[in-house]
Amino acid sequence: MKYVTLVALVGLSALSLADAQFIDFESYPTGPIANGYNGWQITNPGWDQGVINTGAISGSQSWHISNAVGSGSYGDQPYTPALTNAVSETGPFQYFEASWKWMPLAGGVSTEGITVSIDNGTGQRGNYIRMENQGGLDTSWSIYAYDYDGTNFYLTYLATNVNAGTVIDMKFDMTFNPGLQNDVWRIWMNSSLVYTGTGWEDFFVDGAGAYGSYPVTYDRLLIRAGGGQAPGAAGMLFDDISYQSLVPEPASLAVLGLGAAVVLRRRR
Repeated sequence: MKYVTLVALVGLSALSLADAQFIDFESYPTGPIANGYNGWQITNPGWDQGVINTGAISGSQSWHISNAVGSGSYGDQPYTPALTNAVSETGPFQYFEASWKWMPLAGGVSTEGITVSIDNGTGQRGNYIRMENQGGLDTSWSIYAYDYDGTNFYLTYLATNVNAGTVIDMKFDMTFNPGLQNDVWRIWMNSSLVYTGTGWEDFFVDGAGAYGSYPVTYDRLLIRAGGGQAPGAAGMLFDDISYQSLVPEPASLAVLGLGAAVVLRRRR
């Protein structure tokens, strides 16, 4: 079930002082991205990942990754380069926006998938979006969001029966409002708003430090392949990865805070 607020979209005119990263892989050498290259953090050299120059999503090169290799660790997963200015509730950068293109490849196996989440390089991830092959067929890829409502985790399907070879334009933003249960997470697919929810902040409070500190500071993306290993996984391509931290104007924070309140009231 999708929860939609009555909030109007906040434009970039209401934001300032952007700190941004854009990665199109065009200047990258082909093959696995080495740990530390251009700021990437990939401490496990065994991941099935690398820049390819055939069948790219856009331009001449894209990045391929699969979970044909598994790991229970978060720290050795692929992390994108860090922003200079991290986002958090304590500000001043309280707005994070990310977008990318991804395309599942043919020949996938059941349960293989990759998640994208906001992180800080330590594995203290926040909300995530996952693309997963749920039937072992080229037509059975699904995309879903994983959120926390203050008590439980829950998932919301954004798309099902996605065909291998289909390019999906993804975008999400998060506004970090001081206090609990009032952060706002929004997701777009192919330019259409498909989900509005809250953040994982209560999870870190409920964990009493066992899962990380609160409030959390975020400055990059975690592209998680680990967890369950899927031998023979075909994986997917990523391209045009973009993310930035910004300072929202006070009026924008107030409006998005109201939106979070509407979401929580509807759930309860």
